[in-house]
Amino acid sequence: MAEVSGKVLKEARAALEECLADPRGAHGFLRLKDVVGAATLDNVLGAADRLALIQCLDLPFGITDDADPSWLRHFARRVEGETAYEMRRHALENWIGLLAL
Repeated sequence: MAEVSGKVLKEARAALEECLADPRGAHGFLRLKDVVGAATLDNVLGAADRLALIQCLDLPFGITDDADPSWLRHFARRVEGETAYEMRRHALENWIGLLAL
């Protein structure tokens, strides 16, 4: 995870930290994991807002090119199942890497 988090820009790290600091906020950890839901205007706008945040993070391409797909699925399930509190309990480098993936 340290290798992945080392490639995340300083501004993106700050945004990811803010995401965990206010998990229920507009761009919080729990909101980013929300299911989009039915195709209503509010849901589409909310999904577009979350996508805009993710694109603004400017995460580096290629950080997963050499990774085993089963490894990536494992960590995606891990993040999906954890709460913001559980994520913050990991070492900083680990949870930055997990969120970046």
